[in-house]
Amino acid sequence: MKKTFLRSLLVLSLSFLMLLNIPYALASSGNIDSTYKYAWGENIGWTTWKSTYSEVKVCDDHLEGWVWAENVGWINLACENNDTCSTVDFGIDNDGAGNLSGYAWGENVGWIKFKTAYSQVVIDSQGYFSGYAWAENVGWIHMEDTSGNNYFKLKTSWTPVITGKFNSAAQKTDGTGKVDISIEVDDLAGDDCKALIEYTSDGTCSSGWVTTPNVTLVGPATADYNDSGGTPDVTNANAYQVGSGTNTRIITSSGSNTVQFDWDSATNVPSGDGTYCLRLTVSDDYNNQATDTITLTINNAAPSGVSPLSVDKMGYETAHLSWAIAVETNFDHYEIWYGTDLSDVQGREGTASEWDGDNDPDLNVKSTTTTRIPGLTCCGTTYYFKIWAVEDYGQETTVTYTSGATAAVKKLRFSL
Repeated sequence: MKKTFLRSLLVLSLSFLMLLNIPYALASSGNIDSTYKYAWGENIGWTTWKSTYSEVKVCDDHLEGWVWAENVGWINLACENNDTCSTVDFGIDNDGAGNLSGYAWGENVGWIKFKTAYSQVVIDSQGYFSGYAWAENVGWIHMEDTSGNNYFKLKTSWTPVITGKFNSAAQKTDGTGKVDISIEVDDLAGDDCKALIEYTSDGTCSSGWVTTPNVTLVGPATADYNDSGGTPDVTNANAYQVGSGTNTRIITSSGSNTVQFDWDSATNVPSGDGTYCLRLTVSDDYNNQATDTITLTINNAAPSGVSPLSVDKMGYETAHLSWAIAVETNFDHYEIWYGTDLSDVQGREGTASEWDGDNDPDLNVKSTTTTRIPGLTCCGTTYYFKIWAVEDYGQETTVTYTSGATAAVKKLRFSL
């Protein structure tokens, strides 16, 4: 009997709420601050944006929920709240930067407009509402106390959309281990931003993140738009390494900003070899953040396994050479330097000549272990030979030199 009574009471209560258009199902779905939850209308008094029965939710492109006004009842912010969109399509739009527009509806106040020729309701970078909404029947509704007394405020945990994306990240092929990084930063509110770069050897981007100050970024950075102090600064000791300076921020007031700088992977992972992941975090100083990740190949380990050249045969004008195969995942080519001056050969300069894949295409194949060099000076001329194994990212290894002399001219004997 008691359970039946309670069940009946619950059904009656819910039915009563529905008749009053009270959105009981949305009671805990909003994001309005528990303290700063009031707006004020000169002719309707207090409006409560977070109440026992409903809480307003600010989304990236619209508002949801109901506002309670003690003197005039419920104010509906979206036709979806009571499934009337097919009859009357209305609601409050958010452009992502916190600029609100559109209409709300109250049974006892009529239409309420959030953007007029005289005022617009705006949510700032910290989530505070400002401006006025206009109701034709009851006048202005104030979103904040502009008297200076701060009697009331309205705040949400939502903040304007901020974006931070990798455009690209790739290791240079010059053997330095530096990685070219390009990021795209935008804040629809136009706030200045800063960026944090982290890395991990976990190619799935799941764990093992190394963060500042143990990430060595290299400037100077470049940007589409510069702050008053110049390009975004790169300071590895800062919590956000890029754009933390007073006048060297990543500015977004002119639109989306492309920023480029380097990561010195050779310093952080000197023997790194494999798939790494970078993580970007962008902040506008108001606890608003956007993150993105990108994977890339890092190869700071030089090839191994190459042996000194073996002079298999010296002809009158040729040298036949062999060596042990290189051990390298990202192999690019072998190159052999030779000449009659040992210093030039070791320095790959001066009178020394290069013999590589342009001369013998097989030298671009890792499994190649022999080659033949023609065009030498005949008849006992001593040559020095030295081999290098080079990988895709410019890392290379070499071994000690080898020497050999071209064959002397065979003397001919004549019988009379």
